Amino acid sequence: VSGNNPYWGITLSVKNIKSTGATLVCEQFGGIAEGTLLTGNYFVVHKYTDKGWVEAGDTRNVVWDSMGIVVPRNSTCEWTVNWKNMYGKLPEGRYRIGKCIF
Repeated sequence: VSGNNPYWGITLSVKNIKSTGATLVCEQFGGIAEGTLLTGNYFVVHKYTDKGWVEAGDTRNVVWDSMGIVVPRNSTCEWTVNWKNMYGKLPEGRYRIGKCIF
């Protein structure tokens, strides 16, 4: 899973993938973002099915804290995400993870 936003110079990728979580790698180099880039603990996992991308489980009752995490400029940072409490152990398949950076 990876994604990028060339406007802000952000590239996201995943490593150390397990059935219960992974390490999310965020690189920020270049780009033309103004101000401080922030994220939080929120993330969502989608699974690819014959109907397209669907959320890996029901997370309507998940409560997220409002902690702000700075995405450092011209650097790489990593976050550990654990989805076991939200989705259980995920079986082998095709997944993507979504994370808001603002």
